Amino acid sequence: MDGGFVHALECSLDSALLAILNHSRDCIAVIETDGALSFVNDNGLAGLGTDESVLGEPWHRLWSDESRADALDALSRALDGAHPRFEARCDTGATRLWDVSISPVRDRAGRITHVVSTARPDPDATARLEAAERDVEMQKAVAREAQHRLKNLITVVASIAKLVARRSTSLAEFERSFQRQLLNLDRAQGLLTDGAENSGTLGQVVSVVLEGEGRDPRLTVSPLPTGLIGDRSVQLLALVLGELRTNAIKHGALSVDEGRITLDLRSERDDLHIVWDEDIGRTAPDPGLSGGSGLDLIRRMLSATGAEPEIGWTGRGLRMAFTASRF
Repeated sequence: MDGGFVHALECSLDSALLAILNHSRDCIAVIETDGALSFVNDNGLAGLGTDESVLGEPWHRLWSDESRADALDALSRALDGAHPRFEARCDTGATRLWDVSISPVRDRAGRITHVVSTARPDPDATARLEAAERDVEMQKAVAREAQHRLKNLITVVASIAKLVARRSTSLAEFERSFQRQLLNLDRAQGLLTDGAENSGTLGQVVSVVLEGEGRDPRLTVSPLPTGLIGDRSVQLLALVLGELRTNAIKHGALSVDEGRITLDLRSERDDLHIVWDEDIGRTAPDPGLSGGSGLDLIRRMLSATGAEPEIGWTGRGLRMAFTASRF
């Protein structure tokens, strides 16, 4: 702190005044005519997140870059005899925005010898500023997440197109199968959009995919594990379960009134164990469904993620078991 200035305060005005200034909630600063700081009260230094090392430095540097032009303009006007006021931002202290007013100090001859700056914390404006900054960060995060999901979606759609094309014997067959897969994928994307960021639950996936066109009482689902599953797992399960359901309607247990399906899903650490067990209501020889085109597509989709499904005929229906990552 400028010893001469403080000494003058203590001698000519009284040390009690200095104590009053130091205990003010406002940031009170005395500025030389060249713009250098001569004095800042203790609470002002604390509020700005700085210390006495700023004394002798230009006053306008107390404020953030975006406020310095306003500070310099206000100081110039005060040195011309005006009493300007402006809003200043400081990013180093707990209070971000300040309501600043500055006034000239004259000697007995009327000459301006100093400028006094009084900056009052503006908590409401600070709260609005921080809320706006949080909104900006949220918008950036949403944009990044949307970009990430779009890239994933394009990759998944391209993969589905290749897999469906390999096992389609005609353009019409490709169109029907591809549209069906896109519908299942659309349901998964709707779940990801409406649910928690980057994840959904098994219950949501099962409900959206298997009950999207109405609940079938012939399909029984075991009690589902709690907890979230990742974006990729939501998409994979939506595609696989959707294809299994379609296959069952066309060729399997849901193609006959007496048919039943049991879906068992269990969780073990980071893995999901899924068993799809069909019962057509009677004993019958293997009709060759385990090698059908729909199941071949499922096998290819799972193999692309490193999962190897076990597909077989129990004597009463198709049974498929596979393990997939939760995330």
